[in-house]
Amino acid sequence: MGVYRFVVNDGVYAVQEARDGDAIVQPEGPVAPEGMSFVGWALEEGGAPLFVDADGDGQADPVIARADSPYSEVTVLAVFDTVLNPNIDNPVASFPLRLR
Repeated sequence: MGVYRFVVNDGVYAVQEARDGDAIVQPEGPVAPEGMSFVGWALEEGGAPLFVDADGDGQADPVIARADSPYSEVTVLAVFDTVLNPNIDNPVASFPLRLR
């Protein structure tokens, strides 16, 4: 059996246990810190997303647990990104032109 621990800011957010062939599903996204947005879950900091939409249906597909995995415990990290402020990053966007 494997244990997947979903971690947000060094705290455990969710835990899923799985046997060979079980689906690990993406937990609901956590609340992002101010000025940031939740992007997804990754196995390592700066790593590729764990959950992807491989079949193109608009939903993240589950990960299937494998008995041959060398890890009995897997830590999955929340990934956040800075929210861009259009008033700072694109000053023109905050002052729309008016046609006369």
